[in-house]
Order: sequence, then structure tokens, then C-alpha cells
Amino acid sequence: MIEDFINNGDGIRDQWQFDYLAGDVAIAAIDQMNHRQVRVSFWKKKQTEVMAEIKTSGIQITESIANGLTFGSGYATSKVDSGPQIAIDPKMRADLLECTNRISKHEEAVVAYDGWHQVLAANPKKEVKLTQADWLFFFGKL
Repeated sequence: MIEDFINNGDGIRDQWQFDYLAGDVAIAAIDQMNHRQVRVSFWKKKQTEVMAEIKTSGIQITESIANGLTFGSGYATSKVDSGPQIAIDPKMRADLLECTNRISKHEEAVVAYDGWHQVLAANPKKEVKLTQADWLFFFGKL
């Protein structure tokens, strides 16, 4: 019901454009870029913490005393060549993957906002037309 109202295709909201000075949008791009740099730092710190935790308590090594033993006339266990098994706690692995993905995402955003800042700051008095998506990209809540 509410989705039909919000996504109503009868309107022209997606075609609206708003005039802004490029210099104002450049400032917004810097704010967004700075926010993303803070997030990169946060996730790098978190990644370091997760890696330290994995090193101290997240690695599990299992080794059967029967590995490699032969019995009688040359019979060997089925794990002769398997050796010790090493596993990382699945939650810690997921945490490390999340850190890596978020660092990558925020670093890409830093580069994008820096590029937009350069372009817009070079033309601070030029009027630019922003759609809702553009406005959210530059001025949306961080």
C-alpha cells in the first residue's frame, strides 16, 4: 500500500532538477570524502583487531595421532597424506571479510568524491542541475 504511494509512477519527481553552485556541491563532496576516509580508518583498525584475535584464538589445529600410522601388512589410515587440519573460526573469518569489503567500498568512494571535488572546485561559480539521486549523493545524510 505505502510502497505504491512512494513508488507511484504517475509523478515526475524523478525528472526534477535543482540548481546549485558547483562550489557548494564541491564542499559537500569534500564532506562526503572526509566521512569516507574516517570510515576507512575505522574499518582498518577493526581489521587489525580481528586479525590479532584470529592469531590469538581463532585458529584451530586438529591432528589425529593415527595420521600416517600403518597397521599390519602395510595398511594405512585414510588420512595418511592429510596431516594436521587448520581452520579459522567462521565468525572471525566473516568479520575479517566484512572489514576487507567495507575498506574497499569506502576507499572507492573516497576516490570518487575526490574526483568530483576537483571538477566542481575548478568551476565554483557554474550552476549545476542536481536530480534527487545527485543531491543524495552529495548532501545525503552520512
